[in-house]
Amino acid sequence: MDAAVLRYILRIGGFVLSLLAARSGLALDPHQPANTYLRADFTIEDGLPDNRVNAILQTRNGFLWVGTHGGLARFDGERFTLIRFHAGSLREVPVNSLLTTSDGELWVGTDAGLARIPSEALDHFDRSLVQMYHLGVGLSDQIMCLHRSHDGVLWVGTSRGLYRLDRGKILPVIPGEEISSVEESSDGRLLIITGHGFVEWDGSRVIPHPELPGKLEVGWNEIFHVFEDRQGVTWFCTAAGVARRAKGLFQKFSPYGGSMRVAYRVYEDPQGNVWTNTAAGFFRVAAFGLEPVAPGLHVKSMYSDLDGDLWVGTGGDGLLRFKGHAIRMYTTAEGLPGGYPMAVLTSHDGTLWVGSNCGGLSRFDGRRFHTYDEKDGMSNSCVWSMAEDTNHDLWIGTWGGGLNRFRDGRFISYSRSEGLPSDVVFSIAAARDGSLWIATPEGLSHMQNGNFRNYTMADGLSSDRVISVYQDRSGGIWAGTSAGIDRLAGDRFVPVRPGAESGGIPYGPLREDSSGNLYALSVVNGISRIEANRLVSVNAVLEPLGMVESGGRDFWFSGRSGIFRIAAGALKRGELDRDAPLDYTLFGRADGLNSKECSNGQPNLAITPDGKLWVGTLKGLAMLDPRRLPQRNRLPAIFMEEVEVG
Repeated sequence: MDAAVLRYILRIGGFVLSLLAARSGLALDPHQPANTYLRADFTIEDGLPDNRVNAILQTRNGFLWVGTHGGLARFDGERFTLIRFHAGSLREVPVNSLLTTSDGELWVGTDAGLARIPSEALDHFDRSLVQMYHLGVGLSDQIMCLHRSHDGVLWVGTSRGLYRLDRGKILPVIPGEEISSVEESSDGRLLIITGHGFVEWDGSRVIPHPELPGKLEVGWNEIFHVFEDRQGVTWFCTAAGVARRAKGLFQKFSPYGGSMRVAYRVYEDPQGNVWTNTAAGFFRVAAFGLEPVAPGLHVKSMYSDLDGDLWVGTGGDGLLRFKGHAIRMYTTAEGLPGGYPMAVLTSHDGTLWVGSNCGGLSRFDGRRFHTYDEKDGMSNSCVWSMAEDTNHDLWIGTWGGGLNRFRDGRFISYSRSEGLPSDVVFSIAAARDGSLWIATPEGLSHMQNGNFRNYTMADGLSSDRVISVYQDRSGGIWAGTSAGIDRLAGDRFVPVRPGAESGGIPYGPLREDSSGNLYALSVVNGISRIEANRLVSVNAVLEPLGMVESGGRDFWFSGRSGIFRIAAGALKRGELDRDAPLDYTLFGRADGLNSKECSNGQPNLAITPDGKLWVGTLKGLAMLDPRRLPQRNRLPAIFMEEVEVG
């Protein structure tokens, strides 16, 4: 949701700031099986006032408002805050309905009247600004539903009548009737469920429909909801199930009829999915019938937020969120070996290669993975690094088996006996002259024509433990070690001057963007840029393990807490404005990752020619298609949660 909280703590003179940051969101795909959406549950153990949730709504400041049997709560994506607007009340009354207006006001229908909360009271709730309306006594003051019609009129359905709010005054329209639902048709008629069945209000009179129960095969009091969708189709929830009327013809959705087929309400989300709650559970309406989402779930309310996530209120199981898979995981079910994916590489012909620890080298054919290991000639199946050279040979670095070259289905290995300083290979850089640079825990090796020239601290390296090696676009060779970053000058390495508090820190991958900026990644020091032989801190909060730039010039990072997307230009803006939080999107477990921690092979993420991002994690290979992600033009909402002095 838009108001998900990330704790960005900034202390200046005692001030504490909290950041309401826009999260990743993926609208619910109607082609995805209904029972495979990602589900998150929130109950009283998470701070919800009551597990009976009657109404859900998101206001334009990003907060989600939840009406429960135990009162109104505000959800910021991390925690619930109980909103007490009944002065002197020891217990909040049930909230049955919520509505927001174009000017940002929040209207709350309760068992004890109607509350108007102005927009200026929503960020930091101020009870003194709340205005209460009482429509009568007893059941006449029990608000069941709210609706704002196209002409701006607020309609209030109660247990004893339908009212309209006109210039601050509440006027009765249909007195004495229980009103459980008010919707509106495209021509402005109100579609109303009363205690005596379904009627319409055309602006001046009540229009009954005595013929409708017969067509729907139900009794006069067994129509529970009537709704017209954006296509002009009218939906009916009845004691027999779900039906719809399009161009005068009725369609009844299977199964229809029987005590467990009772449908209470339908909801159309912004993507055009239609959802319904029935006596048998929660379903999505499909062309062939009802698809189960959560069988047996007692659903009372449904709402789609700005991210396209579907929120569901239940009659005792709390608040649920359903969201689409931004990420698909590939595991042994698709042919990957048992070891977790370490290195991920796209070769010149677009083939995706994955090296696993300890599972071997796998090739993806578009559907499944095919794996090579010791039985196929590999010296060791514990793969930690990969690279492709100018001859299109694939080079595989292992933990314990040295270096392997893969060509035409055959492996040739190189180890200590051939001149490598170690049989553990952390990183490989295929140079443009056809040679290889190999990072090992016992030095850096340069391989030319089968011969090795090894570099250690005696040759200027800051440490013999070389974690990464990289060749930039100008041909320069850079090494990240356990003690810093070094650059090859002639036949010796010279240190890159550290920035503030970055001396002696281990650095992992070095990567260059399309503009020629060279970045150094460290789980200790975050993201740094190398400029004029000096490290310049870009962001010290993230813990990056890998980096790649997409065709749209977005930066993608793998890390210890998930996958990050940073929009083009945001890294530079963050560097120029140190006080502003970095604008990024985080993808984690809530988006489909089996494990939020990515592996640390080199490289551990790659983009295939179809634009898909592939990332190695500790519990499988993650695939994310950036083209399916929503494009965001809005900035995150900033919310100052508290101020502390001293």
